Amino acid sequence: MRFGHLAREAEASTGERGDDVETFGKPFTTRDGQMLIVGVLALAGPAGIQAFGGDSTRQTTMVMQRCLTALGYDTGGVTGTWNTQTEIMASRYASSKDLNPYADGYKVGQLLILDCATRAVQLNDQAMLAELDRCRREGTPRPESQAIRAHVPATFWSFANTWQDVFRNGVADHNIKELCRIYVSRSVLCEFCGNQRSMKSAKAGLVEDDYRDLINFESSTRYNDKQKAALAYAECITWDLPSTDALWARLHQHFSEAELVEIGYFVAITMGQQRWLRTLNIEHHQILAGTDASMAPGFETKDALAHSKSDPNYWATRRTPPKEAAE
Repeated sequence: MRFGHLAREAEASTGERGDDVETFGKPFTTRDGQMLIVGVLALAGPAGIQAFGGDSTRQTTMVMQRCLTALGYDTGGVTGTWNTQTEIMASRYASSKDLNPYADGYKVGQLLILDCATRAVQLNDQAMLAELDRCRREGTPRPESQAIRAHVPATFWSFANTWQDVFRNGVADHNIKELCRIYVSRSVLCEFCGNQRSMKSAKAGLVEDDYRDLINFESSTRYNDKQKAALAYAECITWDLPSTDALWARLHQHFSEAELVEIGYFVAITMGQQRWLRTLNIEHHQILAGTDASMAPGFETKDALAHSKSDPNYWATRRTPPKEAAE
């Protein structure tokens, strides 16, 4: 997690506060509140916080108070002051998530922002709510990432429409686009995306073993010439490899111009999104939890996910660039 500067910024705050509040059998301290602030900063970002004006710690407290109030936790107003009432409500919110505000303050702050975004959708846009429910039922994308995009409705719908029109539908074979998507995940190490599977591809015959050789696709016997050509295209885009005449000749043997445009555009979109999502440190089973839609085998529940990620052979423990990129 690369938010050390935010942690230092929060720790530097010396604002006035009320008496400690007894929660979980001990006082809820200023330090605990600061970790919630760090969690909010991690998702909202300094640029978003500065829209409120003033120093980021005070304004992040205002964001937290707005979110808590929207979720039904009355902070007694949006003042920017970390006071007793805010502490009580933050502790109650943490309890509702079965989290400890001391050990889990950072996570609580992030979940607060995500829940608030979901609540805003519920209050203001039934179409967005319906799309989030579809994400819950069908996945790819899962609701955790879309809850973040929901902070900006235009961003939310831009991604939702692109995913529907270009990934799930479109002119190119869906299974090929799905293989390219996971190739990107394995290359940039986006665990959030790499641990999802397309339900449409599963129904069309793609099986888990089809994902295992993606990084070494050229030498694998699992992929046909058309799939390997598409993966070479994805490799070129992802790793900034030279786009040689030989590559284009290979692609034109298998794909139309329209298919090449769509596959290239899709790889670029998913690569950018996956690189961004890596920085957010979000995880599955946090928002609208309770379904295993589009989750890879071994990641269907929160506990199963934790178990799989603790395996020493977990795929994201190593990153192997193609030979051309390493030279």
